[in-house]
Formats: sequence, C-alpha cells, structure tokens
Amino acid sequence: SSRLHFIGTWRNRYRKRFCQSSLRAHDSSKSREQTSSKDRTVIHIDM
Repeated sequence: SSRLHFIGTWRNRYRKRFCQSSLRAHDSSKSREQTSSKDRTVIHIDM
C-alpha cells in the first residue's frame, strides 16, 4: 500500500482497533465534559 492510501484509511483502521473506547468517547457531548484528563488518550503519528 502507498503512503497516500495509508493516510486515507487510517481512521477506519483506528476505529476497528479501538471501537469500544471510541464509542464511549463519542456517546454524547457531555462525555467530554465528564472525562478527566486521566481518561484521555492523545495519539501523535509522525510519518
């Protein structure tokens, strides 16, 4: 696969791998307000 294909499809792979946590995070707009900084995950991908 090309780098462009990887960039274009990363979101689908991410959602498949982290589906449960993704669903919880986007369950409602209030979930962001209730989530403490301990529960957050920041991912940085540098190519």
